[in-house]
Amino acid sequence: MKILFIGGTGTISMAITRKLAERGDELYLLNRGNRNYDLPGNVHIISCDINDEKVAAEKLSGMEFDCVGEFIGFVPAQLERDASSLPTSSGAVLISASHGAIWFFPKMAEAAAICSDSESFPK
Repeated sequence: MKILFIGGTGTISMAITRKLAERGDELYLLNRGNRNYDLPGNVHIISCDINDEKVAAEKLSGMEFDCVGEFIGFVPAQLERDASSLPTSSGAVLISASHGAIWFFPKMAEAAAICSDSESFPK
């Protein structure tokens, strides 16, 4: 499976990064590069700040992922941005793991719709 993590080196996400690398998944981390030391050798790094949408789009140009793990989406607007702009296959999923909770959206479009309606956003 080809997976993109936004972040991927934090307290929760590093354990998941290591497990997926060990499992042999094709894993990409998009992050600022502040904690990319001691990563498994088969993890691909895309260095940039996701909040710089133009640079992120350029770095991800031509890529497509089966799953996106969002570890730094703290407000609905951030998840909406990522669900609508990250390059994914049509059946891709978005997994958001921020603020001590994990939300799973079976389809990226569903994530964008839920996140854009702040009253529906899981609290």
